[in-house]
Amino acid sequence: MGRRNLTFVWFILKSMGVKTPSMSSVMAFKLPETEASLKHCTRDQVPFYCIPVSSIIRQSLGRPDIASAIVRHPVCTEDKYTEMFHGNRWHTDNRFMSPMVKLTDGTSCFVYDCVKVVYPLLGTTTGIIQKYFHKSCLKEVLAEVDILLDLAQFRQMVPDTTATHMDTDALILYHSSAVIAVRDILGFAEPPRIVVRWTPPNFSRMTLQETTSYLSPHPMKAKAAGKPVVMLPIIYFPMTPAVTKARSGTNLSRGICH
Repeated sequence: MGRRNLTFVWFILKSMGVKTPSMSSVMAFKLPETEASLKHCTRDQVPFYCIPVSSIIRQSLGRPDIASAIVRHPVCTEDKYTEMFHGNRWHTDNRFMSPMVKLTDGTSCFVYDCVKVVYPLLGTTTGIIQKYFHKSCLKEVLAEVDILLDLAQFRQMVPDTTATHMDTDALILYHSSAVIAVRDILGFAEPPRIVVRWTPPNFSRMTLQETTSYLSPHPMKAKAAGKPVVMLPIIYFPMTPAVTKARSGTNLSRGICH
């Protein structure tokens, strides 16, 4: 949105009695602790340049149609890989995966959070978020979730089970990596004290160390301290004569920051 159009929008808002910040404060907006130098160098002293976060925010406000199209999650595709976000590292490397999404009620839900989810045939049960992603044929964000069942739910799913002697507060890891829509995450659940793995036809109880590690929160959640976290893909091109001349992205380098 150009300055002239923005000024007109401000005029309309003010005429309607809406309190707005001054135009100069909007144009001079800077996000604290993010205004680093624009020019940087790699370890090999190859120069590259970054757009300040505050500039990205201003551009997002000015062109929300473009900002909303930025891919922030890995994408599963049944076709050939044509984009970086189709690649395996985006699906398996934590540095490439967005650690958080907003639920329908506006709360922040991180990877490894213990949540209430809607699961087929059972209704509401407990799950542990493992990652978020897209499918190329769908617009909504999906979650890969470990499904945990109490003994009654497990007997409903596996009627001929021999699980008769089990702690009442134990949950059974029934289905690893189940795929559900983020809209089917209903909120947060109390983490289980005991987790038992189900590997047909046997059960195996996690040790205290395994359970603690399995239920540990995402490192970014503690750093965020209640603030939303968005994965921002940064693509930078080496400043070599060949790349500059060809305007080609074939030799691009990649970096990810949160």
